[in-house]
Amino acid sequence: MVIWASYVASLFLRTQKVRAQISGAMVSRFREQSRDPEFIRNFQYELLKSGELVFADDLRKEFEQLRGYMEESPSFYHVSGLQRHTESLGRALAAKTWHVLQPPPGKFFILSDCPVTTVEISGGHATPGPGFGKENSAILLPLTPEYLFLASHSAISWRAIGTPVAVDATNLLTVRFAYKRVYSHLNSPEIKALVDAEINQITFGKDAFVPADQK
Repeated sequence: MVIWASYVASLFLRTQKVRAQISGAMVSRFREQSRDPEFIRNFQYELLKSGELVFADDLRKEFEQLRGYMEESPSFYHVSGLQRHTESLGRALAAKTWHVLQPPPGKFFILSDCPVTTVEISGGHATPGPGFGKENSAILLPLTPEYLFLASHSAISWRAIGTPVAVDATNLLTVRFAYKRVYSHLNSPEIKALVDAEINQITFGKDAFVPADQK
């Protein structure tokens, strides 16, 4: 269970879309935070509470160096936090109830280059991109055209065989999360039209995974 949770979390975090969008947004946010004198003082105080005394000027120089690394290569932030973020998302995933669902006859699931998607189910509405940790988040990963992995709150029930409407909604979510590529085992005009109209409509940091203080 731990291995699978880590795999799904890593599969999400290692995508090109996450590196390009989330890492860039976090670098920009860190740039603003670290230039605030209060940020340095608060960080110095937290170190002092743990018994470590560091001069503010030394901290400022370290943050300037770190900021330079991050601005030169946004993936620096991504790679440096990859293990920590994978563990965090893996724990959130492991706390949910897991299912494997199938489509009805004549329907199938599609995949993308950003294959792990999330949707918040509340009050009869489905909102994409809430993140792994929210209570009502459902985390989806199409495995093959015939099977879909899904993790959600234990109070939410799912049909082992999804309805045609549910499969269409899942495929729409997959396309909107996709970055540049969508994969289908069939050369379907309907899927092509869906991709042309909807691909990459979800932007991380804007439409999905937005920090609480920015909503």
